[in-house]
This record gives sequence, C-alpha cells and structure tokens, in this order.
Amino acid sequence: MLPELPEPWCSFLHDVDARLHGPVELHCLGGFVVTVLHGLPRPTADIDVLSVVPSAALCDLIELAGESSPLHREHGVYLDIVTVVTCPDGYEGRLVEFLPGTWNRLRLFALDSYVQGALATHFRIRTSPVAVREAATIEASIPGQVLSATLTLRPMGVKTVLLSPDPVVGGATVSGIVALQCAAGPGDITVALSSTKPDIAAPATATVTIPVGTNFLPFEVTTTPVTEESKSVISATANGVKRSKALVVTPGP
Repeated sequence: MLPELPEPWCSFLHDVDARLHGPVELHCLGGFVVTVLHGLPRPTADIDVLSVVPSAALCDLIELAGESSPLHREHGVYLDIVTVVTCPDGYEGRLVEFLPGTWNRLRLFALDSYVQGALATHFRIRTSPVAVREAATIEASIPGQVLSATLTLRPMGVKTVLLSPDPVVGGATVSGIVALQCAAGPGDITVALSSTKPDIAAPATATVTIPVGTNFLPFEVTTTPVTEESKSVISATANGVKRSKALVVTPGP
C-alpha cells in the first residue's frame, strides 16, 4: 500500500495538475520517489524529472513549476528537469505508474528499480556545469568489491526549440523558446540562431544569451508574406549541440 502523499507535495501537484492544458506524464526519480513509494525519510525540495511526455509541455512546466516559478514560491518545492548520461536499457518499458487516478491530467511514473524486490537500482550523480570537457571517476562498493566507471562531463547545449504559432501566416511574428539541457553555467551561455530560408523566416537576432542559472529564453522569428506554403528550419546551437524546429509559413487569406 502506498503511503499518503505528504504536504507540500500534495497541494503542489494538485496545483500543477489544475494548470495543465492537456495530459502530461512525468518520469520521476530521486528522493521524492523513494519517499512516496516506500515512506522513507528522504527530505527533498524537488521532484527529479527525467523526461516529460509530451516534450512540447517541457517549457510550460518549467515556467509553471520549475525552480523560482510561482508555484515554487508558493509551496517551497519545484520540478527539477535532470539529465542522465545514459538511460537504463528498456527504459520506457520499465516505467511503473504510481498514485494513478490522483490527478485529472497529470500522471507520475518511476523506473521499476524502485519497486520492492528489485535486484538493481540506479542513482543520481549531481554535477556542476563545465566550460570544457572534464572526466570524473565514479565508484560503487560493497564489502569485498569495488567497481568504477569514468563519467565525462561536457559543456551544456541546447535541449529543445519551440515555436508558436506553427503554422503561421507569412508576415506575422512567431514566438520562440530555446531551452538548455540544464540551468546555464558556469557562466552565461550564448546560443546561435539560424534559419535554412531566412528570406521566408528568420530569427530577429543572430544570437541570444541565456543568463547563468536560467534554463530557457524567448526569442522572436520574423516571417515574410508567401504565395504558397513554405517551410523554414529554425536552429539553435550552443557548445556544438544543435536542435532544430521546422516552421511552416502559409499564404494569407
């Protein structure tokens, strides 16, 4: 039997659910999952989220319930979108829903390694932002055995690019959001913006700078009138990591 969802998590997640525009899955890990599934005392101020489904809801969730968001300030807890180096094999097939039916739109899932009787588990490694590639050695031990692995840290890059509206009538302005893989660091992160067809749709600026500690930043895309439906790919690149989003531009009425 699952323990009762404690406060402030109960009120926080109900408020998140009430503000969602459609169904959203959170794939969770960390202290929150251990506390809820096993009732173990693991004080934590965040819910570690490995993945959001659909991914288009990511930026809205960060703005709504991420660190320094209105709900964080109200409840003192927040959603933390985390990144792991390698997801476990068969990750999606090993997800187990917990607290089903508690919310109207929100569903929470955890890897089955948190379920009683599992023979293995995974653990979270906290890292700090780096400006260049660096290597660290991670060790795990039990009596009589020590195993280690090398973890390579790289400078953060772009995680996703969102555009709205899409499609758009030529001549209108499009609102964009570029999100990083984690909060910018160790300093500000410069993101280069580009378009495959700048004569049809192009970012208003060639670069944007995401301040240290910030996950995402808005930008604008200007479009020109077209006589037939056209497509331009808008890209964002930081530290060699590039993400793109196709924008469909349509003729006016």
